Formats: sequence, structure tokens, C-alpha cells
Amino acid sequence: MKIKIIITIFLLTFYAKAQSQNLTNFKNDFKLSLDKAFNEKKLNNLFSKYPHLLTPQSDITQLTSNLKGETVYTFPLSDFKNDNLYKENIDNMLNSDNSFQRIFSYLIIGASNDITKEDILLNKLKTEKEKGNLIWCGMSLLNLKTKHTTEIFDFLVENEDFGDAHMLPLFVKLDKNSLQETAYKRYNSENLKAKILAIQILSQTGKNPETEKIVLDAVKNWDMNIKGYAIYTVKELQMGNLLETFKPFLDNDKTKKIALEALANSPTISDNEYLKTLTAQKDSISDELLDYPLGVII
Repeated sequence: MKIKIIITIFLLTFYAKAQSQNLTNFKNDFKLSLDKAFNEKKLNNLFSKYPHLLTPQSDITQLTSNLKGETVYTFPLSDFKNDNLYKENIDNMLNSDNSFQRIFSYLIIGASNDITKEDILLNKLKTEKEKGNLIWCGMSLLNLKTKHTTEIFDFLVENEDFGDAHMLPLFVKLDKNSLQETAYKRYNSENLKAKILAIQILSQTGKNPETEKIVLDAVKNWDMNIKGYAIYTVKELQMGNLLETFKPFLDNDKTKKIALEALANSPTISDNEYLKTLTAQKDSISDELLDYPLGVII
């Protein structure tokens, strides 16, 4: 037992020293980044050298660190923001004409949890012209867990590829009340991508009468090509009393599967009973769905 304790203390001490040395190295590289000659190659080198400091939210960073047995902190540079080196230079870097210095500042602000820069970052979302800078500015705000969810929502609609989403998983972890209010503002948008994202967000923010009304309205009135997104939210919220509204969707290949899942998740007995009648009709419900216990389809 004593040997295990000694080994643990040794490893913790070793890791603490390694972290300290790593931060010292980072500070030296930060000083070098203040040079006007700082360029894309130098920025990429810092990405490679300090992934756990600059991109702790990245799946790749977390996976690599886990394989190495390293700890990934949410705000690994939280102490650095109190350093005079940071205080005296971050604003100049943030407003630099050098786009690579601005990207570096966004990374550092997000990793240091410097919420005093939130308003500046929100303004940068409006003024940045280069896509790479916009993305990292948005990522910084997501890391700061901003409550300005409507601004971030509009940013995501414009810049996120929902087929290969990297920012959206961080977005849905933001304050639930703020997300809900944003969804209420945007579900009737003329922008198809925006209205779909809004209705999907409501699947993450809890069930209440207003949300149920909005979602059921979308289920009834949206085009069949996008109706499934609203039905998905019905399923996730485990809404009930669906049968009369959902029966037509069971005859359409675009909505049948998700409609069946919504019925299975319903707390209403009549919805579940109707599904039981379908289980006796092999041609009406797929083998894949029959594999799921009623009410537990996910």
C-alpha cells in the first residue's frame, strides 16, 4: 500500500513539474508570437506543440491525451491570464492587423476563460472577414460558455457544416434557458437551416407547453422533406397524445421510422397500444425497430 502511495505521489509531482515547464515554454513562445513576422507556419507549429493548452475541447486532443494518460483541463491557461505578459499584450494581439496573431489570441482567450473579452469577441464575429478567424473566434466564445446564444446561433447557421459539425456539440451544452429563448426566436426563420437547427435545439432544452406547441405546429405544417427534424424533437422530449397526428406519417418513407420511434417514446398508452398492433404486422414495421423494447427507442 505504501509503495502505491509513493508511486502516486511521484507521478503527481512529475506531472506537475512537466506542466509547469510546459507553461514556461508556452510563455516564451507567446513572446515570440508578438513579432509582426508571426505567420501561418508558426501558428501551425504552436497548434502541434500545445494542443492540450490551445484546443482542450478538441476530440483529437482529448483522445490523444487519454491514450497518453494525461489530464486535459477545460481552461488550461486560466493562470496565464493573470500574468503581466498576458495582460500587457493580449489586447494588441486581439486587434492586430496580422490575422494569425488574432487567431492565436482567440485560442488563448478561450483556453484561459477570460470572460472580460466576451464583448470584444462578439463584435469580432461581425467584423472578421476571413473564415478561419471567424471559426476560432466562435470557438473561443463557445469555450467561454457565453450566454449570447442567439449571436452564436446565427454564426453557426452561417459557418457550421451540420454534416460534419464540430462547434454544434459545444453549442448545445450552453445555458439551456438561453438556448430555448434563441430557438423560440428563430424557429420561424425564412432560412431553412436556421429553422431546422432551432427545432432541433428544443430537443435539448426540456418540455413545457410553449415548446410542445411550437414543435407540434412544425410537425403539422412543415414540408414533408424537413418534417422529420420536428418529429425527432417530439421523440426526444417524449411528447404524448400523438396518434391522430402521426398516423399519416407512418405511410411515408421519409417520416415512417422517426414517427414510429416517437410513438414508442410517448408516455400515452394509446400511442404504445397502436405500436403493439403493428408488431403483429411484419410488413408494417421494420425488423430494426422491432428489436427495440417499446418506450426505449433511442
